[in-house]
Parts: sequence; C-alpha cells; structure tokens
Amino acid sequence: MTKRIFKLRKVVAIVICLAGVTFFSGCDKDPDPIDNGTEQEANIVTFTFAGIDGTATIDKTTHTVTAKAKETTDLTAIKAEFTLSKNATAKVGSTAQVSGQTANNFTSPVIYKVTSGDGKTTQDWTITISKEGGTSGGTWTLVTAGNNPLYGEQDFLCVAYGGGKFVATGQKGLIAYSTDGVTWTETKNHPIPEPSQIYDCTMWSIAYGNGKFVAVGERNMVVYSTDGITWTQATIPMNINDLFSVAYGNGKFVIAGNGRQRVYSADGINWTASTDENFLNTLTAFSIAYGGGNFVAVGESNKISYSADGITWTHTASPFVASGSAIIQSVAYGNGKFLANKFGANGAMAYSTDNGITWTISWENAFAGNTLCIMHDGNKFIAGNMQGMMGYSTDGITWTTLTADETGFKPGNQGKPIYGIAYNGNDTYVAVGSGGCIAYLKK
Repeated sequence: MTKRIFKLRKVVAIVICLAGVTFFSGCDKDPDPIDNGTEQEANIVTFTFAGIDGTATIDKTTHTVTAKAKETTDLTAIKAEFTLSKNATAKVGSTAQVSGQTANNFTSPVIYKVTSGDGKTTQDWTITISKEGGTSGGTWTLVTAGNNPLYGEQDFLCVAYGGGKFVATGQKGLIAYSTDGVTWTETKNHPIPEPSQIYDCTMWSIAYGNGKFVAVGERNMVVYSTDGITWTQATIPMNINDLFSVAYGNGKFVIAGNGRQRVYSADGINWTASTDENFLNTLTAFSIAYGGGNFVAVGESNKISYSADGITWTHTASPFVASGSAIIQSVAYGNGKFLANKFGANGAMAYSTDNGITWTISWENAFAGNTLCIMHDGNKFIAGNMQGMMGYSTDGITWTTLTADETGFKPGNQGKPIYGIAYNGNDTYVAVGSGGCIAYLKK
C-alpha cells in the first residue's frame, strides 16, 4: 500500500491580553489522519516505543517489524505504541494488545497475531527489537564451583534466555538455571531418565518462545517448562531418536534431528510431523534457526533447507566445497542475514540475505572450521569454537576474535569447547561448554 507523506500544518495562536482577559484565536486543525487501510487487511501500520533509536522498519512482505532501542532501554517490559489496519486487533499469545499499555518482553522476537477488522484474515507479525551489543566493552568471567554446582562435571551443550532466566542443558539430562548469569542452580525436577550404558540422555538444544522453554535430546526426548525449573515431557508423533535442534519463530517451535523427519508445535506440548526430503533418512540436521520469514535447517552432506512454516521444506544449493568435512554445524539469523558455518577441514562461514535461499562464502579459516555455535545479539553475530575462542562480527564477513584466556574458557591452561551462547537483551551474555564451564560478561 502506497505510503502518504504528511506535512504538519502550523497552528497559529494569537494571545491578546485585554483587561485581564485572555483571548485565543487560530486554526486549530488536527493533522491529516494516518491511512490505515481497510477492514480486510491485517497489517501493522506504525510501531514505536519509549526508548526507540530512530524509527521502526515495517516490512509488509515478510510481515516483520524491526527496531533499534537505545542502550538504556529495558527490553523486558516495553509498552509498544502501534497502529493497525482499520478496526483490526492484535494478540500476543492469548493477551490482547493495547497500544501504549500492554507490556511485552522483547529480549527475543515477539509474535503479534493481527486479525482484520472484518474478522476474516489473521496474520502473524514478528517484532524484533534490539540494541547495541557485542562481546567487546566487558570482561568474560568463568563461573567456578561456588556459583556453579556442575563445574568440572558434564558438558553444557546449549543455553537460552527467556522469562527472566538463563537455562542451560547438556549431557546426562542436566539442566541448570540462573537469573543473572552469575549464580546457577541445578534442577532435577524433570522427567529425563537417568543415563544407561546405551544412552547418555544428552539434551542437545533449547529454545524459548511464547512464554515457554522447549529442550530436546536423545530418545525423542522433548521437555517443556514455563519457568526453567519444573519440566514436563511432551510426546512427538514419530521416532527420530536424536533430536539435535529446536527453534522458535512464526508462532511455532520446529525440531530437527536424525533423518528427514521434522516436528512442529504452537505450544511446545502438542506436536505434528512433517518431512524434509532434502535430508533423506540417513542424514542429520544439526541446527535450525528462524528469521526473515523462514526457518533454515543445516546439517550433514552440506545440506541446507528452508521453510516458511516449518512444514513444507525446499532444498537449496550449498556454497561450501565438498572436500574435507561435509558438515554444516550451526546457523543463526540477525540483521536481515542468515549465517552458517562448515565444520572441520576447509571450514568456512557463509551468509544469505534472501532468507536462506542463496548463499555466499564470507570467511574461510581455521576458526570458522572449528566453530561449534553461532548466535546474534541484535547487533552482532557471536561464534564460539572448539578451542574456547570467540569471534564477533556485525556483518558475518569481517571478524574480531578473542582467545580462550579472554573468554574465560581456559581452566587449567587448556581451552574448552564453547557449545552455546545467549544474551538477555540488556546487559548480560552467558556462554556454556565442556566440563560444565559457564562464563558471563556484564556490559
């Protein structure tokens, strides 16, 4: 819909004081109203909030809103001011949204479900608010035994932030949580079985969305929690065995793992099966991410697939050379770009600016080949690798690296692998890895 450009009309007021009486005269006309379309549309027309840095970008093709917040803005309770299509309404989950009144936690993308004024059309809009961040401007500190009861024990393999908590999971079904990234508590209030000689009960991935954590792992294990402390097992409708990755976007969780099977859920409790034929039955999808209107899954044999809904998947050509390792280890999204890395020999990074469809090699070196995880903090990509090093980049092309001494992942003078990194959207980063290592950075 063509945007109209409005010019503010000057209001002239003449104040005349005669005999102690004040008279007002002028043209008190309101500016032209915003053109918010018809009752058949389900659009977000304007979007702002206290503490916005600049103006929001509203994309009616991908149904996304992106905005920058000033450094001092608290992302956990933003009351957005917005305009919708004529007589349209919006909800986040089951909560009706009132412009300027309803608070939401924007430390991760928030889905606004907009219903048209005539009630016939609904559209999910992904709202992403971020602010300046990065691994520079602070010091990483290793959390040792006093504040980390699992230090020196099993590996933490993933970490996520949501609902005011960091939650990390890993080998032998371990789960720990922290409100500040500094002091951690293990929870055993979950249904994950004890390890056996056959299974280690490893939990490979965790995501947060729609007020819920979902963690996935071996033996088709899927558990969910609203607080990161008390967990409940969900049942998936197929036997995938190892579930390696879970992501949230477009109003649903999507899980990928061994073979072509995928499962998706709006609530993390009830799951539906789908199929990604690109991966065949023998290939593993190691990582999945959402952004720009698409899910992207990557894995063995340099496979890359994308999907708008997590149900129907399309294969796309990999930019990575076939020689050496053929594993795409991780993928992340931020600032309009997907970034993925090929692990092992001939390692490299590659990016996509068209929502995962076409890819370009951006960085080829040993760091990229040893990268185990990638995330985006709203401003920068941050990667962790096998040697306890980190790298950060605003564009996925030019990188700055940190040594294991700088990241804190060098207990006993030996660099430890970093398997996951998370950011709370305000002032704290957390990285987790081998041997129960957890490190944090306070901005």
